[in-house]
Amino acid sequence: MGFVKTVWQRFLEEVRKLKTPLLPVGIFLMAALCLVVWKDRNTSSAFKSVLQTPSAFLHVRPDDLYTFLILFLVPLSFLLLVRENPRDYGLSFGRVRLALPVLAVFLFGFGVVAFLSGKLDSIAAFYGGGARSAHDGLLLFLGYLVSLWGWEFMTRGFLLLGLKRYVGVYAVYIQLLPFVILHLGKPPFELYGSILFGLLFGYYAYLVDSFIYCAVVHAWFALVIDLSAWLG
Repeated sequence: MGFVKTVWQRFLEEVRKLKTPLLPVGIFLMAALCLVVWKDRNTSSAFKSVLQTPSAFLHVRPDDLYTFLILFLVPLSFLLLVRENPRDYGLSFGRVRLALPVLAVFLFGFGVVAFLSGKLDSIAAFYGGGARSAHDGLLLFLGYLVSLWGWEFMTRGFLLLGLKRYVGVYAVYIQLLPFVILHLGKPPFELYGSILFGLLFGYYAYLVDSFIYCAVVHAWFALVIDLSAWLG
């Protein structure tokens, strides 16, 4: 027992030497919790059944509203609880003069890639082409924006910009892993493509200090895939 006690005391002494700041620990733990809850089928099913009425009122899918709740509102509540400024986590337009030209390039480039990928059988079968009119397209875009706002805040805002002050550009690579995990279950082209797109979006958010532009591009990408799949 004396040996075990000595080893345990030595272990605790080493832990104390780490002097880990509490805020990044909280960010990691909150992100892990949110991602597990979002992925848990039992929890998501229970929440989505409750969200049926507000989803119908807002003209979005329960899945979209659930994602917005778990990946945006929950971590945002954590930030407010610990008195952090959400603007420091990308909830602002950041460096607009740098962001807008890149946004235009991304909308065009990702639009072309989305249109071509929508012709793939696996992509077309997965998305099904839900937009059959301008009105449908607008509602679909808003639904994607609601959902992907949560995705982008969790990865590019909460994690990337939240950890930027501690690990610098390495935060771009930290956010990449959960972003790819969020794509598990997607068609292979989209899953493997999320590695490259995650890096591009990561550097973009890092440089402009905002996740908002990434959310817009991501929603646009999803909409164009859907339209392309519908056109056949």
